[in-house]
Amino acid sequence: MVDADIADINRSAKKRLVLITGYPVGFGAVIYHVINGIYYSLATGRVPFVFWDRHRCLYVNRCMPPLPEHNYFEDFFEPVSSARLSDFSDRSLVYYPSVWNRSNIVDTSQIPFSYEVKNNAECIQGIPTSDEALSDVVVFSSRLSVYDLIAQYPPPPCFVNLNPTEIIRKISHDYLRLRRSVAEGLEARHWACVGSEPYISVHIRATDKVMEFPVPNTSRFLNTIRTVLQRNPRLNVFIATDSLGALSAAKSAFSDRLRCHDVERSADANPVHAPNGNGYRRALEFLQDCYSAARGAVFIGTPHSALVWVMRDVVGEAMLKSELIFVSPSFADILAHKKVVLVDRAEKVGKFLLRRLLPKHFVTFIKSYRARTRCFAYFSR
Repeated sequence: MVDADIADINRSAKKRLVLITGYPVGFGAVIYHVINGIYYSLATGRVPFVFWDRHRCLYVNRCMPPLPEHNYFEDFFEPVSSARLSDFSDRSLVYYPSVWNRSNIVDTSQIPFSYEVKNNAECIQGIPTSDEALSDVVVFSSRLSVYDLIAQYPPPPCFVNLNPTEIIRKISHDYLRLRRSVAEGLEARHWACVGSEPYISVHIRATDKVMEFPVPNTSRFLNTIRTVLQRNPRLNVFIATDSLGALSAAKSAFSDRLRCHDVERSADANPVHAPNGNGYRRALEFLQDCYSAARGAVFIGTPHSALVWVMRDVVGEAMLKSELIFVSPSFADILAHKKVVLVDRAEKVGKFLLRRLLPKHFVTFIKSYRARTRCFAYFSR
């Protein structure tokens, strides 16, 4: 851990702290939430502390009983500073935003969560205020990125002459260190899967990503792989994907040379990081795919996936040696994306209108009728 940038802060009589909460999104995105919070801490002269409680962290083994005040961030990473949870026990500490206190920072279920930042009482708004400056603890639960923050919170001296991408990489390198047991596990499983032979890394991000960006058809990835193999037919193919369909197509095309980790995948548009199940295992599987994909001789993928960002900035120093090939979507892929988005919006509008137009007593009747029907079906078996 690099504490040189916060050593002067630690020497002060009273620590000024930033608590970086969990965020219920994909594992790659929540890692970037941590990076954003660390940038905010350094830019405001505060000590960062990352705390993921059970309620805002999807990467918990929910098959196990809850652990009170357990920091799930440190199941994967080393602490980012010398600050500990005990530093927040002082009753005299002033929190910003004011909805936070020493009780709900360890149990975020006390505060209703919203992805919105604007006018959200639990989030900093990205515009410095006097209350923020005078507070002892700032809780960073906002979706603001380094790109958003840099205009209002100028970079500290350690980031002088660096652009936002370089700042993100420096924070990742200096502060995000995998636990030794996690790193050793990734290394062992990597060699067991791909061995010592060179390979092409392929990342196909599908499922819920189609709602955000036009996702290239799987056939475009397969054709790109064939083009690379024409140049170097001795390469194996390692695939990292959240889609069972994409994996099946790759196995059919490259069965003799395909390598992949045994990870959870989705057969439809539902994301793998859904709340139920063993989130701890899913996070390790994500890191495992990142680790192996970053070490291919050639990388084929798209620039929009968080796995690509984490490969580059967190676990993928070896990726700097790889040839990068990004597959672009076709016109048909763009149209498919537009169609999915329109259908989703139409469904949301339809549900909203039904809630507003149907009388409340009619909705209650429908719900009670469904409940009675389910009970009758159960006891009639």
